[in-house]
Amino acid sequence: MPLWPVQSYQNTDKTTIIFISIYGYIFSVCVPLYFIRYKAAPIIMGSRVMATQRKRQNFVLTLNKMDAAWISFLKDKDFYDINYSDLFTGLWLSDQPVRKQEAVMFMRHLGIQTAKKYLNHAIDKGLVVEIPDPEDGRAKRIQLSAPLKTGLEQFFDHAIKLFEEGLNR
Repeated sequence: MPLWPVQSYQNTDKTTIIFISIYGYIFSVCVPLYFIRYKAAPIIMGSRVMATQRKRQNFVLTLNKMDAAWISFLKDKDFYDINYSDLFTGLWLSDQPVRKQEAVMFMRHLGIQTAKKYLNHAIDKGLVVEIPDPEDGRAKRIQLSAPLKTGLEQFFDHAIKLFEEGLNR
């Protein structure tokens, strides 16, 4: 059954009938689709979208808190560089002394010469120590200093707590 009485259009020209048909299509099909897509869907999905956005915001805020804790932990702005983070966490993950060449490779975003400068700076500051290589008397191995290892583990525990709290908000 048509949406409007057909007999009333018997004496109407074809252009008017087409216009009325298009008008009827727009209001019977397009407007409801528009409403569902742009008005109802955001209301229905809004809580999920807002929850996802809130999780993202909490993640960024937590990441900022973790960065602040890293800066507070190291106390020396020379070591805020992400490459030192790569070096320190790489040495911590190794859990044993590594050759200098291996330590340099932890700083994967740097060239070899620059990474060696970073490593030597950490050695000079006492954060990383050299020990003799038991397999090669001429070579040295690298490991975290005891205070840095302890500090890293405390930092990791604090960062884990921050993320657990931040992501569960």
